[in-house]
Amino acid sequence: MFMSKYETTHKKIIDAAITSFNQKTEKEITVTDIIKLAQIHHSTFYRHFNSFDDLIREMFESTMPDENLEQYSFSDSINILVKFVEDNFVFFRNLLKNRGKFDIIFRYFFSKKYF
Repeated sequence: MFMSKYETTHKKIIDAAITSFNQKTEKEITVTDIIKLAQIHHSTFYRHFNSFDDLIREMFESTMPDENLEQYSFSDSINILVKFVEDNFVFFRNLLKNRGKFDIIFRYFFSKKYF
């Protein structure tokens, strides 16, 4: 599938963030770390994301299973979430360790159906 230059750069930033979160905690990661890994400029980062939290939200969404969770009961959705976190433990441990972004995870899974 062909991706535009914008889409390619956007993916590079997200991939760099995922790599970073598999190695360090959120508190240890900076935008500078991500742009160095993605080999882009600060201005390019901010053309794609308004903030570090926007990047985290989109990074998280890009790693989530493509299942439509609205078809499941609340308890089944919780089980899917737990399994996903177990399978990606280091990533989630580092994401949640310091500033905690559980709200992003929780809203992704449950906002459409329950909130």
